Amino acid sequence: MSAAHEQNYYHPDNHNRRVQVLIRKFNLKLDKVNGEYGEIIGREDRGELLCFADEARCGDLFLTRQDLVRTIEALDQLILPEGN
Repeated sequence: MSAAHEQNYYHPDNHNRRVQVLIRKFNLKLDKVNGEYGEIIGREDRGELLCFADEARCGDLFLTRQDLVRTIEALDQLILPEGN
């Protein structure tokens, strides 16, 4: 890797773009998990009795949501101040 390429790679603006791409990917995963979680909870709210697999999946989705939110928050902390 040339010195100019390396300097450009580690420039704060480029770093921030890479972090924002990761944040978008995790937000997409979070949206999918929230949708599936909401669907299961909605069925339960309508009075449907959930099978054991649905209850287990709901618990797994809840923990996955928490993990994704923490990951997004941690990535948000990696964003550097804008370079001049």
